[in-house]
Amino acid sequence: MNEVPLSTKRRLIGAIIGTEIGAATGLLVFGGTPLVPLLVTAIGALFGALLVTPAVRLRERFFRRWLRKSLRAGA
Repeated sequence: MNEVPLSTKRRLIGAIIGTEIGAATGLLVFGGTPLVPLLVTAIGALFGALLVTPAVRLRERFFRRWLRKSLRAGA
């Protein structure tokens, strides 16, 4: 059985979350305009897939910084 690489899983999850946020934003902001909510949904999916890697890096960097600071304070 083939395992899916972690980076692919993260991009897929980012695309799903971006799609949901894009759909909600598109419907709430541009609900009365034809096809615009669909376009905003597609843009949300694209941004979600592309921005998930930098977001994970930032999260890990801040976690490491917090952990390092906590360990130094405890020592």
